[in-house]
Amino acid sequence: MARYPDSFLDRLKERVDLVELIGRHLHLKKKGSSWVGLCPLNNEKTPSFNVRGDHGYFKCFGCDAKGDAIDFLMHIQGLPFQDAVETLAREAGLELPAPDPRSQRQSRDEAAQRAQRQQLQELLLAANRYFQTQLTAPAGEVARSYLTRRGVQAATIQKFGLGFAPPGWRNLINHFGGGAAAAESLEKVGLGVVRDGESRYRGESGRTGEGNVYDRFRNRITFPIHDHRKRLVGFGGRLLEPGEPKYINTPETELYQKGRILYGLDQAQPAIQRQKRVLVVEGYLDMIALVEHGFDHTVATLGTALTAEHLQLLWRRCHHITFCFDGDIAGRKAAWRALERVMDGLVADRRIDFIFLPKGEDPDQVVRREGKERFQGYLRNAQPLLDFLLAGLSEELPMDTPEGVAALVHRVRDHLLKVGDPLLQGLFADEIGRRVGLSGAQVLGRLAITRPPQPLTPGRGGHGIGSGRGGHAGRHPATFSRPMTAGRNFEQLLLAILLRHPRVVQPLEDDLTRLELEDTGLNALLHVCIRLAGEWGEQAPLPLEQLPSPEMRTLAQTILAAEEGNPEDVARELEGCLDACLRRGIDRDIRRLQEKARAAGNWTDQELMQLSGYKKEKARLDRKRRVAPAVH
Repeated sequence: MARYPDSFLDRLKERVDLVELIGRHLHLKKKGSSWVGLCPLNNEKTPSFNVRGDHGYFKCFGCDAKGDAIDFLMHIQGLPFQDAVETLAREAGLELPAPDPRSQRQSRDEAAQRAQRQQLQELLLAANRYFQTQLTAPAGEVARSYLTRRGVQAATIQKFGLGFAPPGWRNLINHFGGGAAAAESLEKVGLGVVRDGESRYRGESGRTGEGNVYDRFRNRITFPIHDHRKRLVGFGGRLLEPGEPKYINTPETELYQKGRILYGLDQAQPAIQRQKRVLVVEGYLDMIALVEHGFDHTVATLGTALTAEHLQLLWRRCHHITFCFDGDIAGRKAAWRALERVMDGLVADRRIDFIFLPKGEDPDQVVRREGKERFQGYLRNAQPLLDFLLAGLSEELPMDTPEGVAALVHRVRDHLLKVGDPLLQGLFADEIGRRVGLSGAQVLGRLAITRPPQPLTPGRGGHGIGSGRGGHAGRHPATFSRPMTAGRNFEQLLLAILLRHPRVVQPLEDDLTRLELEDTGLNALLHVCIRLAGEWGEQAPLPLEQLPSPEMRTLAQTILAAEEGNPEDVARELEGCLDACLRRGIDRDIRRLQEKARAAGNWTDQELMQLSGYKKEKARLDRKRRVAPAVH
């Protein structure tokens, strides 16, 4: 991967008109010094995508996507860093610089690796052409008949590049010339198999390339597998005679890691982003049948359990995932594994539901027998995540007894504590509590608040809700899922200032927009305050009834009660809090980046660029930093 000097990257970003670039992908509307629009990366109904063309920076308050022109292309088109740079440079009329001499050796190694990967991909493409030819040959009659019986149309066969691996042990190897070289290359891409107990690429006679390596796919329909960048990385195969396993996939190779690949995602991406929803099934033919019936936002998991990498691929494209499983025991188990995976770190604005088909039937059978409209009904009536969770955990429990309710609460608590968003976690707990006759605090194992919280910072004045400016007497806040610690809480103080004095937002809007608070609930409130401050103008304080949810209004009340003092110099107090929060955020990002590089064993170009950006940001803060004794 080429390493470009910072000076070139800076010049490239200066040359790019960010508003024009982003405007090709979404409608932008001028608002003050920014441009806003509906985020193309998440499902939203009100504009939260903010573009500052003068600063070359974008940020979405909904999904937290942010960055510069290079980052935008990487997000919207799924391009790797180098491809994004090359695309922008081509448009800007800039010639790419020579690689940094300090990294020439590493660049040579990376070039060799790229060349090797290119050779392997060309081998896969050639193998796919062979399989496709065999499907149309006389020997492929049995495969064509099978696809016809399954209802697969000729256009679909062509669209997904289906092929046929004929019976026989060495058809593919012989097609590539036989011998050790062909056997070794095909084994590298998972198309050749070495017989157990034999030396590699050497037959019993001692001559290379005989006997001990054979074709992995034999008498199977082949399904080429592409990654989300449309690169061919492996194959799946469906057996055409009785036997097991019915389906096999390419094993893990340099190109193919099944935990990072979703079958059909390369073709489904536009439909997923258009419909703001993805349908996930388990089988190749299930996915193909659904696509044929108009459900072109469907992908398949290639016979493996859902992984964190799978979820990352899907969440980047939409915020609504529907899983479709057979209603038998195996389907229920697969659905439960998916539920456990999606709840781990789940955040707001993400929706998950489940479809369970009649026992013993798969999506292919159901959609072909019942048609598109009936299957649409399954989608409309999909079971929400929380319903499936409670149904699964309450099985065989006597829910009409205290013992049964207590057992359910203990079971559900471990799942709720995995949820990454404290506000969402609390809402889930409240809903579960409503169904079983408890409070959300009891569901989470926390004591409900029975009195107004005391100020969290000693000596700041005030004694509870309603006693200070911005307080609301007589209203008790709900449980706050992450306790606010004693001592100076810069995030909390910053929000209290914004709630009481929205007029101070405008001079610091750029830095406030860049700010990411560690607590997700506070972070959501921050960005709502920034938006409302632009609409509310000079009036103070912000009207809490304008906040979008009761939970956010309760959180704001809690903050105002805890931070009741009014600084003499509001702007300076805010700037000091902002400086502290920005520095903590940068340090947090640097630590995460270092941990990621340490785990991988090396730094990528993108990571080095990010690290350089963080250091530049700290230097910028150092240059503008003022002494602010009010926050010491």
